[in-house]
Amino acid sequence: ATSAASAIVNASGMAVSAIVSSNMVSSIADAYITSGTSENFDYTTAQSLDELKNGERVKQDDGTVFRYIGNDRLIETAYDYSTLTKSDDLLQGDKVRLNEDIGDANQGDIYEYIGTDRAEPEEPIDLSLEDYTDTANWKKINDPLNINLANENYADTTNWIETKPNNLNISGNITISAKDDASINAKTNMKSISSTTNDGGASMLGGLVDAIMTDYKYSSKSGTQTVEKDHYVRVASDHAAGGVTSGIYRYKGTESKSIDLNAEDFSVRDNWERITRSSAKDTIPNIGNVTSSDSQAFGG
Repeated sequence: ATSAASAIVNASGMAVSAIVSSNMVSSIADAYITSGTSENFDYTTAQSLDELKNGERVKQDDGTVFRYIGNDRLIETAYDYSTLTKSDDLLQGDKVRLNEDIGDANQGDIYEYIGTDRAEPEEPIDLSLEDYTDTANWKKINDPLNINLANENYADTTNWIETKPNNLNISGNITISAKDDASINAKTNMKSISSTTNDGGASMLGGLVDAIMTDYKYSSKSGTQTVEKDHYVRVASDHAAGGVTSGIYRYKGTESKSIDLNAEDFSVRDNWERITRSSAKDTIPNIGNVTSSDSQAFGG
């Protein structure tokens, strides 16, 4: 049974006072297991996979189970540029991620450049104007791998080892029963509740963090550029001059400076700060400075 009485409190908000009574009655539960089998494999040879990871197990038709011990075979996710940036050159092996649909190529696709090197063009290359369906110049590399498990060489001990199935077989009937003596648990609560909800800009912060991780100003392949404080630079996957490859770095200098990004050592902490998703929020000032707000609650 539930009863309620309301009262107004003289404060910056309005609150509700209520008395709530609840009764809980215990019950009986029975569970039955008649039979079953629990097997420790992930796939069978009748399946095809988009990806295959180290440690995953495959069961063959005769019941033999093999565990994959080779390198992870994953859909490609690394890239050197996005179509939001312009490149000072385009070399074989450079990878570009599409930030929007371009022709018949879709947002999120990653393409590898396989055409002739385009070094030192007269104008920076606008990657949003490329024809990514031109197979003479571009190859899509983030398609599902379509790994047919029936065609794997399970005798190759560098990639596969046989393992015991370790099956758990249950035969006959097993009954699991739980019973409590009849009882009543009565509980009465009196609460005054007033609530103000404000996410403190958390949703906006999430969007800004995503923007930092994708909308960088230059890459380490952009050559000599005038870099200003708080400009973001992505380090290419083959950059050898210093810094975490494929990482994002923020320039900490107080004045603009002409920098050869191809030869820059991004690990110099006096000049550069590496940005990760966990640290990106620290680069955005004043998130969390919110004004107070009163709340009012009505009801009974």
